[in-house]
Amino acid sequence: MPSWMTPDQQWQWRLSLEVKLRRLRGDGLQDFFSSVMERRHKTDFVRIRPFGGLGDKGCDGYVLSSGQLYQCYGKVGDAALNVSTTTTKMVDDYEKAEKNCKGLMKEWHFVHNLLDGLPSEILTTIAELQSKSPDCKLGLAGHEWFADAIF
Repeated sequence: MPSWMTPDQQWQWRLSLEVKLRRLRGDGLQDFFSSVMERRHKTDFVRIRPFGGLGDKGCDGYVLSSGQLYQCYGKVGDAALNVSTTTTKMVDDYEKAEKNCKGLMKEWHFVHNLLDGLPSEILTTIAELQSKSPDCKLGLAGHEWFADAIF
């Protein structure tokens, strides 16, 4: 957090961010993520969206200078998290990105709004994907990532 903010302002800002992330669903998280990245990286960030049957190739956003590719997962409100569906989506999205963006992708990050914690299966899935692709850095981007990206 910026040093010019008072502790009360910092607390209010963090609370507002948490509420915002909790309210975002599906594409809403992707839109918010893209807005944050455009503000942070300017023209170095490319917002990706699917075009008809072409899809997004496992990429929701890309940072040109670093080769960072991002894929978003916006949990739907208070619906219970289906861990199997989420990890399957992670694997499918990563494999699509690896196939379609291999020459571009140096890092792959799973952006999420799972603010109350992640199931361990997400960590083991990331580890499995990482072991298959040691030349590509994999990571997770959640609440703290958003806070850092904004400031």
